[in-house]
Amino acid sequence: ENDAAHDAAPAPSPAERDRLAGARALLAQSCGLLDTMHPDDRRDAELLIAALEEAIGRGDWEAVDRGMSELGDLLFYVKG
Repeated sequence: ENDAAHDAAPAPSPAERDRLAGARALLAQSCGLLDTMHPDDRRDAELLIAALEEAIGRGDWEAVDRGMSELGDLLFYVKG
């Protein structure tokens, strides 16, 4: 038997693929704004970006949703 097949993460559902696309778009937008941010906001954004990327890598959709919400709130504040 191929044990690696049992260890592989399941393919994302259509809803998860939509969330992933939204998360990636938010990450791209955030990274594009880093140079315009106040240093404190930039540090917060970098931490949130890293956490969101890690959640995506783990397939932890609750953490992805939470990270998107927190990063989206920060971007809303930064963009004024």
